Amino acid sequence: MKAVKLMVLLGSMMLLLCLFASLYTVTQGQHAIVLRLGRLVHESSSGKLKVVGPGLHIKMPFVENIRIFDTRLQTLDIKSSRIVTKEKKDVIVDYYVKWRIDNLARYFTSTGGNQFKADTLLEQQLNTSLRAEFGRRMISDLVSGVRDDIMDIL
Repeated sequence: MKAVKLMVLLGSMMLLLCLFASLYTVTQGQHAIVLRLGRLVHESSSGKLKVVGPGLHIKMPFVENIRIFDTRLQTLDIKSSRIVTKEKKDVIVDYYVKWRIDNLARYFTSTGGNQFKADTLLEQQLNTSLRAEFGRRMISDLVSGVRDDIMDIL
């Protein structure tokens, strides 16, 4: 009799553990991707990456992992840089970038979901583009109305 009660108790505890391990929540402003045994899960009908929106969801416990990403608008504040213009004059530029994750599959495959790596890649790309564009311009262009054109290019 005691053995039966113990088995029922252990079975109930295991069932509760599996239930709690299978539920997860994605909040507003976030999206998640599903990894099954470390590999990205794709939709069976379309072949696209399985992206999960906000809400309460179910996963297979101990088999699937969830990676949640903030898809709201983010700001990357970049430290001041000394950039050389066309006329070989140094200009100190302070700038920032507003960005958001638009394509979770591309973001995850290029950064591994690492926010620091994403920030570093953005900073490198923007710094390269900024130096190239400023290298083609005179100082007078940078402080005049052409400044808006430069912002559009970048």
